Amino acid sequence: TVDLSHHLFYQRLITDRCTLADAVQTFVKVLSDNHITTGEALTFEAESVASDPDQVDHYYGALAVKRLLESSSPQQIADYVNLAHKEALARRISILIHDDAVDLHLVEEALQEFAELPVGESQVSANIAIGIRVRLVSILISDNLFYIGVAKNYITMRDVAALTNRYIGKYGQRSRIGGKSAGMILANRILLPGFGEPSGFEDAVEEVESYYVTARVFNHFIEHNRLEEGHGLKYLEVEERDRFHDDLARRFLRGVFPKEVRVQLEEVLQKLGDGPLIVRSSSLLEDNMGFPFYGKYDSVFIANQGSPDDRLEELLGAIKQVYVSILASSVIEYRKDKSLLDYDDVMCVLIQRVVGNRHGDYFFPEVAGVAFSRNQYRWSPRIRAEDGVARIVYGLGTRAVDRSGDDYPRLVALSHPDLRPEGTRAEKIKYSQRYVDVLNLQTRQVESVHFIDLFAAIRTGDPGSQTLYTPERGLGCRRRRVVRSPVLSGHSGIRERGHHL
Repeated sequence: TVDLSHHLFYQRLITDRCTLADAVQTFVKVLSDNHITTGEALTFEAESVASDPDQVDHYYGALAVKRLLESSSPQQIADYVNLAHKEALARRISILIHDDAVDLHLVEEALQEFAELPVGESQVSANIAIGIRVRLVSILISDNLFYIGVAKNYITMRDVAALTNRYIGKYGQRSRIGGKSAGMILANRILLPGFGEPSGFEDAVEEVESYYVTARVFNHFIEHNRLEEGHGLKYLEVEERDRFHDDLARRFLRGVFPKEVRVQLEEVLQKLGDGPLIVRSSSLLEDNMGFPFYGKYDSVFIANQGSPDDRLEELLGAIKQVYVSILASSVIEYRKDKSLLDYDDVMCVLIQRVVGNRHGDYFFPEVAGVAFSRNQYRWSPRIRAEDGVARIVYGLGTRAVDRSGDDYPRLVALSHPDLRPEGTRAEKIKYSQRYVDVLNLQTRQVESVHFIDLFAAIRTGDPGSQTLYTPERGLGCRRRRVVRSPVLSGHSGIRERGHHL
């Protein structure tokens, strides 16, 4: 028999976050899964003891609770009660996200409430969880069907709850964040799963703190500043387009963001502190439909130094500069060539810390680069093309994306990382990196500095120093086993060097 006080205690616990009917639904499923009893058996027993047909449901629920308490340990009971809470919230979230008129703030509140519950041993039914994940991804991250088909297996409700805390601009019923951000989020969840089997990369990969300016902010910016003609610029002939472009770009850069966006960005800067940031393009087209867009849109490094007001204005200016790049003639011609002109592209923005360290006036990482899932340049039959290739550089990853002159990144075949494409010592010297891309915190510019001058400047503290570099006195690369995930899986997209930020 079950002590009555225990029964009352658990009933209060059950109804704290969900109705008794919700809990009974979960408990009956648990009893059935554990081969203790079934819903049909409980119904038959309730009908046999209930003197009034109207009381059958009450007896059914009481019997379900009784059987669960009799057959489970205190730890199991607490887990099943928690499961009942999770499934009740999951059903509420499902109702909200399938309501086309729902405000996203209500969805966010329900997701945060779900995330506050313990993970527990027992999980929400797979069919319920997958259905919710698919809908959440489609309205809050990406509606690309291929992406959703993969993401539903990795991005959980708890993940989405954490993501929405980093969104700037949650309006209405939909709030997407663009292809680059979507791809980065999925890659991080594959490498660093929130639950389930470990990936094996947990000790080798570290996520970079990121914030997402949604598509809604771009649309509100266009409306707020009367820039609607920007949507039709892509349909003009080249000469007419170029004539309108400069004036429209100036109006974009003079544009003003709504107050609520400025407030949210101020909060972001408070959380990130005063270290350098990169403001990256993440349009809805970018990295999303089988057409590469790397290097097409601008991304902007900012020093993020000075007073809070100065830092905010610098960040707002960088976001506007990214917005303007959607009007670039080269982008429009590329879209035209790929039959993407009629797609209503919208610019989202990804704000991230710049991974690296400060050395005097310069800020840069010891290693950066870009990786590709397929190696099209196989310099040995031992190399497996399907294992991919990485282009690695010292300093900012911009040099890995845009090779210039006789400067070369280090090519690494991921199937055979020790197998170099250069055969002789002379080739290794010839096909090596000579210039390093750095962020100059004083000039607020990305600069390409010869490595000898860079080491001399770091050693003397004078960016103009020409003291010759000697290896025994130079800057030693710090060896680390942790890779910040966007460094080797993405790129900056910077198209110019030495431009004022």
